[in-house]
Amino acid sequence: MIDPGILDELIHSWILGGWIEASQESILTVLATRFGSLPPDLQSSVAKIRDPERLGELIPQTVLSPDLDTFRRHLAS
Repeated sequence: MIDPGILDELIHSWILGGWIEASQESILTVLATRFGSLPPDLQSSVAKIRDPERLGELIPQTVLSPDLDTFRRHLAS
């Protein structure tokens, strides 16, 4: 029998993982829509971010950054 605590942790991890992947995809989709094709290194940098708080900070920057260089500066900070 599965421990309910472990099951809750697995469900939370699964949901969080889905949110992280959806956030990464959203960031890249908005940037590509605004600025055209994205350099592979930028795509890779966004894909490596697993911290939900950091992704949450970057989401508004996908809309507010006037260009990719500005977004890169936010990504690096």
